[in-house]
Amino acid sequence: MMTTIFVYEHASALGASRLHKFRLAPSILREGRAMLAAVSEDLRAIPGVRVRGLLAPCESAFRKLTARADWSLIIAPEGDGILDNAAAGWWNPVGGCSVPRPTRFT
Repeated sequence: MMTTIFVYEHASALGASRLHKFRLAPSILREGRAMLAAVSEDLRAIPGVRVRGLLAPCESAFRKLTARADWSLIIAPEGDGILDNAAAGWWNPVGGCSVPRPTRFT
């Protein structure tokens, strides 16, 4: 049985033309794409894992993919509430699971 993991990286989904809206430096796009590629490659190397992604900031597609996934990994800058909005604002609690972000490190 295949496990589906949805991986979303916010800067990659926005693309270069929309980074300014979130006041993000152009380097964030390069770093985001590198993280997305590395995580996706590592996950695909695991037998029985299927990786799905989204390269556009589309709320309806985001909700559909999280609902169909067994797990979701949301990568986004923490500044200006971007990560919280991407994870909580678009999150579909009916499907997909996510490991909760810790409130503090010990």
